[in-house]
Amino acid sequence: MKRAWGLLFLLQTLLASGQDYRIENITSEYVRIEQGLSQNTVNCLLQDKDGFIWAGTWNGLNRFDGYTFKTFTSNQDRPDKSLIQSNIIGLAEDHYGYIWAASPTGLNRIKKKDFSITRITTATHGQAGFVCDSISTLFADSHGFIWIGTTCGVFRLDPDSLKFSHLEHNPRNAETISSNLITCFSEDTTGAIWIGTQNGLNKLNRQTNQVIRYYQGPQPGSLATSVINCLAVGPSNNIWIGTPAGLQVYKALARTFEFYPILYDPDLSFRSSKNHISCLYFDNKSNLWVGTQENGLHQFDRIARQFVNMKNRLPESEYFSYNSFWAIIQDYNGLYWLGTSHKGIVKLVPDPHAFYEIVPSYSVYGIAEPSPGTYWFGTQEGVLQFNRETRKTSLLQQSKNQSNSISGNLITNVVSDPPYVWICTRTGLNHYHPIQKTNRIFAPVDSENSVAGLLFWSVSKDSRGNYWFSGEKGISMWDPQNDRITNYQYDPANPNSLSNNYCLQVFEYKPGLFLVSTQRGLNEFNSTTKQWKSFFHESGNIASISADYVFGVFKDKDGELWVYTNGGGICLFDPESGTFERYTTQDGLTDNTVYGMHQDKDGVFWIITNNGLSRFNPQDNKFNNFDVQDGLFSNEFNINSIFEGSNGEILLGGVNGVNAFLPQTTLRTSKTPVIRITEFLCHGDTASFEIPIQDTIRLKYLDNTFSISFSLMDYLNPFKNQFQYILENFDRDQTSLSPGFNQVDYRRVPPGHYTFRVKGTNSLGVTSETATLTILVIPAWYQTFLFRILVILSAILLGSGIIWLRINSLHNRHEIEKQLLTTQTELIRSQKFALRSQMNPHFIFNSLNSIQNFVLKNDVDSANYYLSNFSILMRKVLEYSQYNYITLYEELEMIQLYLKMEHMRFSRKFEIEIKVSPEIDQHLVKIPPMLLQPYLENAILHGLQLIKHKGLLQILVEDHEDYMVINIIDNGIGRERARAIREKKGHMSRGLANIDKRIQLYNKISDQHLSVTIIDLTDNKGEATGTRIEIRVPYEMEDQPKEIL
Repeated sequence: MKRAWGLLFLLQTLLASGQDYRIENITSEYVRIEQGLSQNTVNCLLQDKDGFIWAGTWNGLNRFDGYTFKTFTSNQDRPDKSLIQSNIIGLAEDHYGYIWAASPTGLNRIKKKDFSITRITTATHGQAGFVCDSISTLFADSHGFIWIGTTCGVFRLDPDSLKFSHLEHNPRNAETISSNLITCFSEDTTGAIWIGTQNGLNKLNRQTNQVIRYYQGPQPGSLATSVINCLAVGPSNNIWIGTPAGLQVYKALARTFEFYPILYDPDLSFRSSKNHISCLYFDNKSNLWVGTQENGLHQFDRIARQFVNMKNRLPESEYFSYNSFWAIIQDYNGLYWLGTSHKGIVKLVPDPHAFYEIVPSYSVYGIAEPSPGTYWFGTQEGVLQFNRETRKTSLLQQSKNQSNSISGNLITNVVSDPPYVWICTRTGLNHYHPIQKTNRIFAPVDSENSVAGLLFWSVSKDSRGNYWFSGEKGISMWDPQNDRITNYQYDPANPNSLSNNYCLQVFEYKPGLFLVSTQRGLNEFNSTTKQWKSFFHESGNIASISADYVFGVFKDKDGELWVYTNGGGICLFDPESGTFERYTTQDGLTDNTVYGMHQDKDGVFWIITNNGLSRFNPQDNKFNNFDVQDGLFSNEFNINSIFEGSNGEILLGGVNGVNAFLPQTTLRTSKTPVIRITEFLCHGDTASFEIPIQDTIRLKYLDNTFSISFSLMDYLNPFKNQFQYILENFDRDQTSLSPGFNQVDYRRVPPGHYTFRVKGTNSLGVTSETATLTILVIPAWYQTFLFRILVILSAILLGSGIIWLRINSLHNRHEIEKQLLTTQTELIRSQKFALRSQMNPHFIFNSLNSIQNFVLKNDVDSANYYLSNFSILMRKVLEYSQYNYITLYEELEMIQLYLKMEHMRFSRKFEIEIKVSPEIDQHLVKIPPMLLQPYLENAILHGLQLIKHKGLLQILVEDHEDYMVINIIDNGIGRERARAIREKKGHMSRGLANIDKRIQLYNKISDQHLSVTIIDLTDNKGEATGTRIEIRVPYEMEDQPKEIL
C-alpha cells in the first residue's frame, strides 16, 4: 500500500509539472572513439555558455563543436596545458566562463581563451583551505560558487579569491552534514544546497550554514535508503533522489519522502541492481529522465502515467536495455546527450523536423482523402486505406470473383472526386464508389467510345465538368453528361497535335486552356480552337523549358504556373510569353528530378524529388533540403505523392512508406544559431601551431599562411550546416562552403589589416549572426611605409643627380666642341642641339616638383609610377638626343611617356587620343626627335589647363603622297585668350619661338621643307573652341651617318 501511494503521488506530481504530455518521436546518434572521443566511458557532461559540449571521460576531457573534439589529458611535462589526471569525474562552469574539471586527486581550471590550465591540489592550494586529495563530485551553484564533494566532506570554492571553506561531518554535532562521503549536489529554487552522501541526505541553508539531515528510517515518509547516488530538483521544488534501490521524491510542502522502484517486476528484491539509479535529469518540458546502472534509460510518460524504457522507443533496443548511463544533459536546442559506460555518448534528437510516420514500408503512388481522417494510398499491392485516428489499415485489392473489383493492384494514382474515388492502375482506370462499393472500369475496347490505353497516371476535372485521363497512349476526355470519350494522340503527320503519347498530367490553367505534361515536351491545348502548341528544351536558350520530360504543372496561390520535370528541376512558366525561369540544383534544389509540388498556407513550396525533400521560399528564392538524416523514411519519392490533408498535415509518399508533417512546425526552432570561431592554425615551413582565439590576432610576416575553423553551436545535423565567409581586404567576394566543411585556408597573405567574417545556416535554414575576427599581418622592416618613403626619396635624389651630371657633362662637352668647330654646318648643329636641350632642365624640375607633391600627399603608388615613367623618359631623351632623326614609332613612344606624366600632373583633367594612319609604317618613317613635345606642352599649359570642362588632346598622323601631316588638336581656350592671359600676367612664352628656330635649322641641314601651320578653331558663333597645329614632315628626311655630338 505504501508503494501504491508513492506511485500515485509520483504521477500527480509529474502530471502537474507541464501541459505538454506528448512523448515525442526520438532518433538516436552515437559519438564514440571512432568519431574522435578520447574514451568511451563518459562520466559527466556539460554545455558551456558558448555552446560547446564538454565530456569528461575515464581517459581525457573533450570539447566538442559538432565536427571535431579538442582533447585534454594529463602530461606532467606540460602542467600549464594538461590535466592533473586524465580521469574526469565532474564538470562545472563558473560566472567567468572558466571550465572546472574534477579528477579524483584534484581540480583543473581551464581558460577557454587559450586553454591554459590551472591545477588545484592539496599541494598547491592547501594554504587556501583545500586539504583533501580524494574528489567524488563537482557542482556550480547560481551564486557562482563551486562545490566539491570529497571523501573528507564538502569544500566550497570562491572563484574570485580561489579560497575554500570546509564542511565536514561531526558525529557529536547534529547540525553538521551526515557523512563525509559526498556523492552529489543540487540547488533548489530557494537557493538551498542539497548534499547527497553515502549515509543520508542533507539540506544546507547557505545564509545560516545550518544543515538538516535526512536518514533511512522505519517510520512512514522517511528515506527508503540512506545511500544517495544523484539528485534533481523538479516542479514544485520537490527533490528527486536516485538511489541503489530506486527512485525517491521529497515532497517540499509535506516534508515527507515517497519511494518508487523503477522496475515493474514484483519478483525482484527491494535492492535489486536493476533498480540502481545513476543519474537524474529534468528537461525543458519538465519530463524526468532516469539513467540506471544496468537497466538502461527511462523517461516518464505523462499520458500513459508510467516510466518508459527507451528500448521501446529507439532502435538498438538491447543497447538501451542493458547499458549503464552516468550523465544526462539537454542542450540549448533541446537535444539530449547521454554519457554511458563503455558506449560513448548517445545523442537523442526529439522529433527532429516534425516528420512522423504514417505508413511504413509500402511504395506509394498517389494519396487521397475521401473522407476526413481517412487516407487512401496507392501501392503496388492495391489501395491501402488508413484511418488517421485509429491507425488501422485495410487493403482494397483486385478480386477476380467480384464484378465490381478494381482492375489491378499496381496503383499509379488515387484521386478523390466525392462521392467517388478515381483509382489509376497499370491495367485500367477505376471510377470507384466507396460507400456503394460500385466500380466502373475504363479500359480499351473495340469501340470509338473507348479510352486508348490501359496505364493511367492522373485524372482531372475541367471547368465544364469533363474529365481528362492521362496515360500511356495519349489523353482521353470523358463527357459524363453524354458518356462520350474523345482521345487526343500524337500524329507525326500533323504538327497541330500532341507532341508525345506518354502523358502524365492534364492541367487546366484557364477555362478552356490546358497544359499537358508528356515524356517529350509540354503542350498547350486550346479546347475551343483545337489548337496545339508545344514547348521543348532548346540548348543555349535559358528561357526555354529546362527538360523535355515533364511530370506535371502546379498553380500557386498567386496564379503562377510551375512546371516540374525529370532532370531539369522546376520552372516558373509564363504562358503569355512562352518563357521559363529555371530553378535547379545550382540554385539549391536537392535534386533535378522533381515528382511533385505543394504550397502551404504560408506560401512556402514543398517539393518532392528523387533525392530528398526541398522547402522553397519564393520570397527570397531560398531552398532548405531534408533527407533521411532529418527523419524521412527515404530520400526517394514517387510521382503523385504529395498531398495536404484536411487537418493541415502534408503527406509524402515514397519508396519506403509515407511521412507526414505540419509545415508550420517543421522549422519550429526559433532560436538563432550561435556561430563560434573554434581554431586558428598557422602553417610554418616545418610545422603548424595553434594561436588562441582572441578579438585580434597578430601575425609575423612569415606566419601568413593559416587555417580558420568555425562551427555552429547547433548539433541537430552539423554536417548539413553551411557557412559563408570573407576575408576583407583579401577576398573579393563572399564564398559559400559546401555542407560538412567548416574550415578555410589562406596562403601567403600580404602584410596588412584584415577582417574575417563568417556566418552559418543550420539544417533548418536558420542563419546565425556574423562572427568576426581581426587579423593583423605585421610587415617586415623592409616592407614598412617609412622604408618605402626613404627608398623613393633616395631614388629621386639619385635620379636627379645622375640627370644633372649628365646635363652638365653634355654642356661642358658642347662648350669644348664649339671652340673646335670651324664650319658653319657644325655651328648650326651645335645651335640646334642647344635649343633642343633647353627643354630638359625645365621639364625635369617640373617633374621633380610633381614627385615631391605625391610624396607629401603620402601617395606612394603615384610617386612610384611617376618616377618610373620619368626615368624611362629621361633615358629615351638622352638616347634619342644623339641623333638628328628617329623613327615615328620612337617619337610617339617618347611622347606617350611624356603625356602620361602630364596627365597625372594635371590630375587627369584631359583625355589623350593618338591615331596613326595604317598606311604609314611607323618603324620606317623618320622625324626629328622631340619635335612634337613643345606643341603638346603649349596646348596643355595655355589651352587645356584653363578650361573648366573635360579636355581632349588629339595626335592624328595622316598619310599624303610625299609627306605625312601630324595634327595636334586641343579643345582649349584658343590662342587669343591664352595670349591675353599671358600678357595680363606679364609672362612671355618662348617655347614655340625656339621650336621655330629648330625647324629652320633642320630645313637648312636637310634641304627639306618641314613646315608648321597653326589654325584657330571656332564654333558657329565665332568663339574659340581650341587650336589645331599641322606639322608637315617629308618622307625623304634621312638620318645622319654620325652623331651630332
